[in-house]
Amino acid sequence: MNPPCPACLAGPTSIDGHADLSVQTIGGSLLTFQCRRCQAQWARSALAGVFTWKAIDPQTGRTQASGTAVPPRSDPFKPTRS
Repeated sequence: MNPPCPACLAGPTSIDGHADLSVQTIGGSLLTFQCRRCQAQWARSALAGVFTWKAIDPQTGRTQASGTAVPPRSDPFKPTRS
């Protein structure tokens, strides 16, 4: 990954983030963006007209607020016969 550009170091703001961000995915109230200069990835959400930006970890592809993934059980519960 490239070092963050000055605009990403300052952090995106408002609806646009900054001029070099381009939309990667759209879904519900969450949009993901990638910076054309440094390839940093950002997630933008909106709640009551306020836009919140969070950096996406390049190693995991998750934001800090994503939580921890819990894998499904490998062996579903099966009742035993007596």
